[in-house]
Amino acid sequence: MLQRYAPSFFTVLFLTLSLFSHADTTTELTPSPSNLKLSAYAEGYYVAARHNDGALPDYVYSYQQTAQTNINLARIQAQYSHENFRANLGLASGTFKRDNYAKESGVINNLYQANIGIRLSNDQQWWLDMGVLPSHIGLETAKGNENWTLTRSMMADNSPYFETGAKLSFTSQDQRWKLAGLLLNGWQRIRRQADNTTPAIGHLISYQSPTGLSMNSSSFIGSDTPDNARRMRYFHHFDMQIPMSERWQIQLAWDIGAEQVEKSSSRYYVWHSPLIQTRYQWNPEWSVSARAEAYYDPNQVIIQSNGDDRFSAKSFSTNQDYRPYPSIMYRIELKQIDASANAANQTRHPSQDNLLLTTMLALEF
Repeated sequence: MLQRYAPSFFTVLFLTLSLFSHADTTTELTPSPSNLKLSAYAEGYYVAARHNDGALPDYVYSYQQTAQTNINLARIQAQYSHENFRANLGLASGTFKRDNYAKESGVINNLYQANIGIRLSNDQQWWLDMGVLPSHIGLETAKGNENWTLTRSMMADNSPYFETGAKLSFTSQDQRWKLAGLLLNGWQRIRRQADNTTPAIGHLISYQSPTGLSMNSSSFIGSDTPDNARRMRYFHHFDMQIPMSERWQIQLAWDIGAEQVEKSSSRYYVWHSPLIQTRYQWNPEWSVSARAEAYYDPNQVIIQSNGDDRFSAKSFSTNQDYRPYPSIMYRIELKQIDASANAANQTRHPSQDNLLLTTMLALEF
């Protein structure tokens, strides 16, 4: 549906921005140069792998190519922000886009964000946003310089980075509580799955205490299959960030999901993923992080291997970050992955383990 109406969406977005940019100064919407922000971001990387030269297994969606210098994400974005209206339009390319947007085609494949939002209350922060949005699930984003670690966790790579639909959100006056309800096209989709008329829903509850402790709960309920074989999927993410000191922080996260074995079945296949990571910030320029994680998908609901074996994998990584300027970040990471035999067999080398050395340079302006 979205592909059919994509031209209309962009026409409305363009006309709306044009109206605000040419609005009469006597109206409530009085634009200024600060309302419109243009930005660009790019991150290049190189992965040296003990095994699997050429590409990492299919469950890795970020920094996936090995033994070659590549672009993970290159993005340009226009952001319009007003007291009662906001809009985003971003285009992107890179190996991250290629792998995460494999279900999309044509010009839609290059969309990073395309959304508009209106404020629903003059007294409270109630907003309604519609379009292609960043995912409400998880503690990692598509932009590498916003995350604690260089490479993405398995739970992040195998849950949505983006979503399409409508989001009704509320932020408290003190900015400590954030709530949202969502109506979505599906599980990381711009266009709805063919022959799928089942709407997906989600929620977000986020809280940050005065001491810096933060907690986040988010969910997805829907189907990623056609109606004639509809298997309902229920998914929940929880994370917590704990400040141990001004320089030292810890994050804990857990994903759990369940999907029907078959249509109308009372039996479910369950998968889950725990994670713990920590970061120590010496100063604004230097920091170090470490992460331990696991992913268990015994029935291959999310991660499919080349046989009937249960999928399981564990990983440990540590990375050093250097940020000489706010717009520049260099990172280097050493990562060990231990996966089940079938998971490793997704690529050319039959080894069950892999050692990766990854470097990344990110620029933002």
